[in-house]
Amino acid sequence: MKNTPYKWLHSSHWFLIGIVTFSIAFSACTKRSNSFLPEFIDPPTLQNLCDICFVNADTGFICGGDKYANGLMLHTYDGGLTWSLKDSVSPWILNGLSSKSNHIITCVGHTGKILNMPAHDSVPGVFQTFGWEELYAVQWTNDTLGIAVGGESYGAGILQRTTPQDSGVWHPQVFKHLLQDVQMVTATTGYVCGYGAVYKTVDGGKTWQITGAKGDFFKGLNFTSETVGYVVGKAGSILKTVDGGSSWQSLRNGNSLFNKDWRFNDVLFVTADMGFVLGDNGVFLRTTNAGKTWELSDYFNGNNM
Repeated sequence: MKNTPYKWLHSSHWFLIGIVTFSIAFSACTKRSNSFLPEFIDPPTLQNLCDICFVNADTGFICGGDKYANGLMLHTYDGGLTWSLKDSVSPWILNGLSSKSNHIITCVGHTGKILNMPAHDSVPGVFQTFGWEELYAVQWTNDTLGIAVGGESYGAGILQRTTPQDSGVWHPQVFKHLLQDVQMVTATTGYVCGYGAVYKTVDGGKTWQITGAKGDFFKGLNFTSETVGYVVGKAGSILKTVDGGSSWQSLRNGNSLFNKDWRFNDVLFVTADMGFVLGDNGVFLRTTNAGKTWELSDYFNGNNM
């Protein structure tokens, strides 16, 4: 986005918030449809909203803000029907969030800040990572492993990793590519993606191997199992793997002159067959057959998601 295989939300209420814009398209395999329309609820702020996480059916959080001036959080305790604003949680924007089973919320953002906060407490604890690199996404796996990803713009990437033995201290790992998203499918197997690369770990994030995915600035990924997953890119590419990243199939080539200029930001599959891709300028795609064909909705016209 950006906690489980269904990384944006832990309930169906993510459709209630217009915080994201979806961009997806394919030339011959896309049709337009308004058969899957969400219900919009106006949030109590006009600042950027970046990520969303529900800790149970009723309690959820959204993070965002202004990059250089304010980090904010929204929270709901009624399943997304109403939202309240926690303003100035951080001096800078918060890009991603995740939660533990004990309802501890972790947020990451500009200048490498990592915030930890109980779900019903407005005062976060702050950890400042070494190097102050931007962090874009974070995930906890079974409360035993935390991974946050980021780096310098179009430069070296950074992965921050913590375990119970670290007592809340996050340790950096340096990558050759800027990192944008992370998903641990199990306690040992996971993936990160970024500028021109997708990496895989099979030892809980201790070591990472680059996969064969290439050709785009990959902004988001989502795996429905340890072996089946999707990655989307800023140039409009959608790739799929069925063998754990050993090989990748191009579902949409973002560099083709025959395809529309769409910029994708994230992907989510809620079942093995049904998934969504989102991005800039209001393009929102849905597939119900594991990416073979896609529907394009006109509902989010002009909004970036």
